[in-house]
Amino acid sequence: MLGKMATTRETATYTAIEAAAEVGVSYRMLDYWLRQGYITIEGGAAGSGSRRTLTASEVERLRRCVRKLRQAQEVVEEFSSGMMWMMEGRAE
Repeated sequence: MLGKMATTRETATYTAIEAAAEVGVSYRMLDYWLRQGYITIEGGAAGSGSRRTLTASEVERLRRCVRKLRQAQEVVEEFSSGMMWMMEGRAE
């Protein structure tokens, strides 16, 4: 049973809309990243109006990227807030 579930999960495909929802980003953001080449997928669209598909492993890779981007954003926000605190102290 476990082998069958793993095979099903490995061959699962997601539309770009489903993948975006799965990892917690908007479709527009995912579309932008794909168009800019920041991320690549095997099931790219064949032309205007065709659907992009992502494999389960691509969705998992996307999930890890989104997680790292959010962690980096937290670091930048902490740094920025620290800099503002330092600058306010110098102004006095």
